[in-house]
Amino acid sequence: MQPINQPYIFKLSRLKNNTKHLINNVGKIFKINSLSEKRIALKGVFRILYFEFNPLVIFAIILAIPLAILVRVIRPVLLLRFGRILASGFGQFALIPEVYLSRKNAGLEPTSSYDFFFYDGKPCNNQIDIMVKRNLKVNYWSFYLYHANLLLPGWQKHIVKSPSYFPEVDVEHSFQKVPPQLLFNETESQKANTELKRFGVGKGEKFVCVYFRDSGYKLNSTSENFLININDYSFIIDYLLEQGYCVIRSGKDVNTPLNYDHPKVIDYGYKYQSDLMDIWLPAHCEFMINGGGGGLVAASYIYRNPMVLFDWNIFDFWSSSVNSLISFQKVFEGDNCLKVSDLLSKDYYQRIARDLHNESSLIIKKNSKDEITSLIEEMILRLNGKWVSKPEEEQLQDNFWKGLKAFDRFHLFHGKENLCRLGSNFIKENQGWLIN
Repeated sequence: MQPINQPYIFKLSRLKNNTKHLINNVGKIFKINSLSEKRIALKGVFRILYFEFNPLVIFAIILAIPLAILVRVIRPVLLLRFGRILASGFGQFALIPEVYLSRKNAGLEPTSSYDFFFYDGKPCNNQIDIMVKRNLKVNYWSFYLYHANLLLPGWQKHIVKSPSYFPEVDVEHSFQKVPPQLLFNETESQKANTELKRFGVGKGEKFVCVYFRDSGYKLNSTSENFLININDYSFIIDYLLEQGYCVIRSGKDVNTPLNYDHPKVIDYGYKYQSDLMDIWLPAHCEFMINGGGGGLVAASYIYRNPMVLFDWNIFDFWSSSVNSLISFQKVFEGDNCLKVSDLLSKDYYQRIARDLHNESSLIIKKNSKDEITSLIEEMILRLNGKWVSKPEEEQLQDNFWKGLKAFDRFHLFHGKENLCRLGSNFIKENQGWLIN
């Protein structure tokens, strides 16, 4: 898959946004009276100047241009490439290395290239940092060669695919060709099993991870609409306990404790959170349940673990997550429930995905208790080999995907083979707006 946007255009857009933030922060310093707010604004000014307009960094990139030229000269003999890993967000930090390594081992990347990476941002998870450095060549000087390379013709041959100008999901299905690549070593696995025992999960007991973005994530979130109080979904825990599972509430920066008193319900995110277990639990649970999104979902995805995903955006969901089940939010304009064809023809993608919190004419209706419980029930039946699909259900699935392929950004999020499924009851009950 070729680059969908040129990295230097992304860089210019980022510079433009940071220039606006710089001007705003400078204005705040002179306008506001609070000393604490002045310090915050001043800190923002120095941060932007250091990371985006640092003259020493610019000078170092210029000095790296001759080396970038040399890289092109030796290309017939030795192919060198450079990649960027977004390290400050959990989802990207887990996804980018795993997708790259899986593609490499599946033969979808040049097998003879020598690839070097740098971190964009401070690593948000120490365990992922350890595993990435076990598998990839990560160093600071790759940053300068990466950016010097972008200033010269032929940059495409010396860059490794990564977001945000490349898809970050496994749209070419390398995950189905090779097993997970970011593996835990024996010491890490022993420590994780000891922690699991400390939580109260016995050896051999099946557990499910339940994850919602908590209000503690607010400072890092683009919209408060994605923040959920887990206590509003206690019926999920009720149902899982009835089915014999232990329930582990996952998450980081959790503010709200789980109000559920049961020995098989572990409020891990609030009481026990650690960088190791943040990724180990989704990798080893029976399945993960998530509403509305969040970076931690990527951990289940990269370890090929099934997920139950509800209240997701209909455009950019994890369709390449094998054996997972999905249901979507309904979008209303007034009293009118918008059909998929409406959403596509009227170009609602940007409004729904990014600007919904400022869009007063659109109303989102979340999934009902019955819709969510039905998804979980179907997942358990499928895992136990007791689910039988009917021909008419398969036809509904096919019809939905055919309609969604009219989305002009379909190729960014979904591959040729759709490995997840819409919940069977959900698609039957909502075919009026899902299928046209």
